Amino acid sequence: MAAHARGLLDGDARAILRAAGILAGGSRPLPLASALEDAGRLLLASDRDAGVGHLTRAESLYTRTGAGNEAARVRRRLDAAGHRPRANRRGTAQGREALTPAEQRVASLVAEGATNRQAAERLFLSPATVGTHVMHVSANSA
Repeated sequence: MAAHARGLLDGDARAILRAAGILAGGSRPLPLASALEDAGRLLLASDRDAGVGHLTRAESLYTRTGAGNEAARVRRRLDAAGHRPRANRRGTAQGREALTPAEQRVASLVAEGATNRQAAERLFLSPATVGTHVMHVSANSA
């Protein structure tokens, strides 16, 4: 996808996340995982939480599609960034209870009609972090 390629050339995580947003609505998990991985890698230096969130989502997509080498590469990057995966909450909690408090706050604002940017401003977060929370909320509602 052109936005992904342009983002890589320019070192622009926002362009890559635009590509990921387009890919998220489709049925191609590997290109989506690749875009999330690249955005996460770029964001680690400026917004660690967002970077970790995108990398975690990429690792999950790679794992679900059987792309073991790619998932392992992302796990190594997460380890190098000092990220310790949290326990899998899917087996014990569902719905709202499966969300972190930050994810719940973002979900509430978005459900009230706030855009990601508006939610970011109200919660003093970056729009990329809000986007990560929205992806986690979506993943836990599936």
